Amino acid sequence: MSQFPFFTKDEYVARLRAVRKSMIDQNLTACLVSVPENIYYLTGLNYWGFFAYHMLIVTLENEMILIARAMEQVTMDFQLTNTCFVGYGDLNDPSQSTLDV
Repeated sequence: MSQFPFFTKDEYVARLRAVRKSMIDQNLTACLVSVPENIYYLTGLNYWGFFAYHMLIVTLENEMILIARAMEQVTMDFQLTNTCFVGYGDLNDPSQSTLDV
């Protein structure tokens, strides 16, 4: 039986709201998050793929976007509920994928 998400939807909404308030306080329009613990805090993503490049993009209004290896699509579909997933191929430059987004 799945344990995802670990917290209620309201909890994740409150966490994202707090991050966005902090962004406003600091006059930021976007925030790039690459630390696994911080991605987990905002999305609930808990998987073994953090050894590879991953980047969560948080903006003030739009849905968050997580960039990670394309082969993680099934995991992302299973675990992410409040985030758009963009996968990059193993032969692609992940930083370019981030710039493209």
